[in-house]
Amino acid sequence: MAEKEFDIQGEVLDRYSNFVHISSSFFDFTLRFGLVEDLKSEQNKLTISNVTRVFLSPQHAKVLYKILKQQLDEYEKRFGEIKLPKEE
Repeated sequence: MAEKEFDIQGEVLDRYSNFVHISSSFFDFTLRFGLVEDLKSEQNKLTISNVTRVFLSPQHAKVLYKILKQQLDEYEKRFGEIKLPKEE
């Protein structure tokens, strides 16, 4: 199948996020992106500034999952396995 070409127009706002919270209902998935501002380990508490929210239909979320998995697999083939920190 040939690659599709896209003509994406309009302004885009670039954002950085090091936190994401995902929730879902029957009708949609919500991805809430944020920025960890403060980590108080003695209190086991994070201070997070909201960056943006993205709402997806279940179908769109599944397509995103497949594309993201494909991209991660390709990344690890090129650069090696992505190591995750151990959970505490």
